[in-house]
Amino acid sequence: MTLIGRRKIDSGIVAQVYDILDRVRQQFLFRERYKLTKKPSRLVVRGFDHRMYLVDLGQEELKLSPLQRALYLLYLKHPEGIPFKALPDYLSEFQMIYSRTYTGGSVATLKKTAKSLVYNEDGCLNEVVSKIKSKIIGQLGRDMAEDYLISGERGIARVIRLDRQLVQHENPDFY
Repeated sequence: MTLIGRRKIDSGIVAQVYDILDRVRQQFLFRERYKLTKKPSRLVVRGFDHRMYLVDLGQEELKLSPLQRALYLLYLKHPEGIPFKALPDYLSEFQMIYSRTYTGGSVATLKKTAKSLVYNEDGCLNEVVSKIKSKIIGQLGRDMAEDYLISGERGIARVIRLDRQLVQHENPDFY
């Protein structure tokens, strides 16, 4: 602290460094505790574009593309799960969610992309789910990721196992 004062380092920079160190510490402690408790982090959905944050991991954002985030949110909204073959029944709901996460292009492009995904044209649904899985495992590690993945056997409902008591959406109209 004396050295920081002598060198006249901007207090905003010092505060930012402390904030980063606090987040790293929080993540480290949560990951260590997880090994014993196996209790997943709370997930908070924020803002107009529905970005998702793992509160207990230092507010770490689940870094998903707008399309991936929209599909993930659709599955979060349906704890009973949705079989891939039934996704066309959810087209309008998916389009509504995607319109919130998608920030560019035209409405026609949005609808075309949404339809292509729910009808699994050219296997794009499998590709999007695989990318979601890969990103979540990359961020959390295989053990911690299990509760957050869209999973299930072929032909049955795919689900996100995360206890919905751990999910908070800042926009109450979403559900």
